[in-house]
This record gives sequence, structure tokens and C-alpha cells, in this order.
Amino acid sequence: TTRKVIEFYAKLTDVMQLLPQHSFLRCHQSYLVNLQMVRNLDSKNHVFVLHSAEEIFISRRSYAAAKESYEHFLQSERDYAVLTPR
Repeated sequence: TTRKVIEFYAKLTDVMQLLPQHSFLRCHQSYLVNLQMVRNLDSKNHVFVLHSAEEIFISRRSYAAAKESYEHFLQSERDYAVLTPR
């Protein structure tokens, strides 16, 4: 797969306002994560493991809310899969 990198400068707070709130989560002062790209949550190391095997650190302060948001996201994905005919 080809990776495309786009660079721009903005505050993460401003970027968050442009993204869909159900799919993106600010899990650290320096990180936003697209929950659709998360393979799992490593609760021992407080990281999101992406499908690419990269790890995104979750701050201690954000961990409880990040875990709850991720679990809610997973549940909504499961609910959508059940309601959507194949």
C-alpha cells in the first residue's frame, strides 16, 4: 500500500472540530486517533494498537475516557453490522 503524507500546521483542538466525533478521539496532548484504524486497546501499556502495528500512546489522564469511547465505538460498529443487510 502507498502511504500519502499531508503536512499542515494547526492546533489539534482546531483539527478535532473538523473531524467526525464518533470516529476520531484525542487520546493524548499530541495524538488524535482514527478509531476505525485501531486493531485493539492494550490496557497494560495504555496504547492503541493500529492495524499497521503502530502504537498510539494514551495519556494517563485520558485513559479512562479513551477506553470508554473505544468500547462505545466498537459497540456502535457491532450494532451497525447487525442492522446492515449483506
